[in-house]
Amino acid sequence: MKRRRILWILLALIIITFSTISCNLRRFTDTKDSTIFEQFEQRAPNSEKPELIRYRAKGHTMRYLKVGSDTLPTLVFIHGAPSSLKGWANFYLDTNFQKKFRMVSIDRPGYGQSDFGEVVLDLKKQAALIQPLFAQINNGKPVTIIGSSYGGTIAARLLMDYPDIANNAILLSSSLKPGSEKTYKISYLLKTPIIKYIFPKFLRLATYEKFSHFKELEKMTDWDKIRVPILIIQGDKDDLIYPDNADYAKEKLVNSTVELVVLPGRGHALQFSEPATVKQLFWNWNKALELVGPKAEAKENQHSQNRN
Repeated sequence: MKRRRILWILLALIIITFSTISCNLRRFTDTKDSTIFEQFEQRAPNSEKPELIRYRAKGHTMRYLKVGSDTLPTLVFIHGAPSSLKGWANFYLDTNFQKKFRMVSIDRPGYGQSDFGEVVLDLKKQAALIQPLFAQINNGKPVTIIGSSYGGTIAARLLMDYPDIANNAILLSSSLKPGSEKTYKISYLLKTPIIKYIFPKFLRLATYEKFSHFKELEKMTDWDKIRVPILIIQGDKDDLIYPDNADYAKEKLVNSTVELVVLPGRGHALQFSEPATVKQLFWNWNKALELVGPKAEAKENQHSQNRN
């Protein structure tokens, strides 16, 4: 009897803990169109006008946010889990970014408003659902894919399956090495019959995906097909996606120019905990690749003259 009481107390503590986490995460999971537009009105009233666009792909409805001039180079943001396109708000609301880039942030399949609840565990299939986005936004300017956590995994899969889809990529705290990530004990409760329904749906979805990581990462063998420059950013105190993921990817990317930046004393969710640092690393990377600025404009002018 005493043992049963202790178990119930532990379960209650777990529920309280996860309810607190859920409240914090709802800022990313409250993804109604109106909420996104309100975000711009409240935090970036002088922003470029955002658009929320939907498309159909292989029976799925996909949604993405687009902000910035269609004449600019493009940044495509891919979120991890649990999250949504709102997970990149620190970037797409930044008017300094809006002046230089058109930005696109997509709800991955099963998250946000991309058929919420219908998570696609097969990475190859998930990449195939995101790929049509790139055809829709093609304007002949450079494209950078920026993926965080499992979003970085998707970015790598996209570049394997569609090598010409982007000009470069940034992989932030990304799961890339099979088995080199932590699975919290509570995650097993999130897939336990009946008990799992105590927890919010968006946490259950992330858990289903979490338990597919090892199998899906083992399928990612076409690293040699990735030929664009890659920036890898990793915190050396990341206790969720272990730092050796970054070393593994750098070793596998044999046909890419790779820059690895390890942030001392930093953990996992760097775009939230260290947005200023991540932004500065981006600008350094952008400068090195000459995506915008006088040299980029000179190149574009030269291309235009050659076409004429």
